[in-house]
Amino acid sequence: MENLIKELEKEILYHNPSFRNLLGTGLSKDEIDLHLNKLPFKISDDIYYLYEWINGTDYKAEILPSGYLLSLEEAVNQFETIYAMKEELQEIFYEQYFDCFRFLSDMSDSGYSFGSLEPPCNGQIIGLGIHHNSEIAFKNLSDLLETAIICYQRGVYRKDDIHDFELYFKIGKELNPDLKYWSWE
Repeated sequence: MENLIKELEKEILYHNPSFRNLLGTGLSKDEIDLHLNKLPFKISDDIYYLYEWINGTDYKAEILPSGYLLSLEEAVNQFETIYAMKEELQEIFYEQYFDCFRFLSDMSDSGYSFGSLEPPCNGQIIGLGIHHNSEIAFKNLSDLLETAIICYQRGVYRKDDIHDFELYFKIGKELNPDLKYWSWE
């Protein structure tokens, strides 16, 4: 996992050297535990790799297209707000509520979440969207990081901030062929 994170950081900085200033510093395991202990369910320990690396990015420094890393404090605050309203939200929205913890976000409340270790998520990463149903997008953080690295290498990210989402979903489907998330249209 550490090698994938180093490779991703290398790709991010190769394509956008100015992002060095947009990447935060990491947290200690104890600092991460302090925040994660507020969650009413367990998520994958993979989250430690991310937040020991950096505690969030500026919205311009994306891990996935239109997906920047929320600071752990911000992610927990957002989670607590939404979780407190989950029954009300379930009545409003047509899809099933998943116990999950969003860590990657875009500017429209889409993003990616670590799912609960319990079924139906089984600790996998959920793709959240306002234009499609929430689905399992990655089996684990390694798959997400691998996808992000290849997206940088194949030109999904552009300096003009206009991303090639069609290529992104093609790569996602290529690397995660058995997951329904990558098949929506």
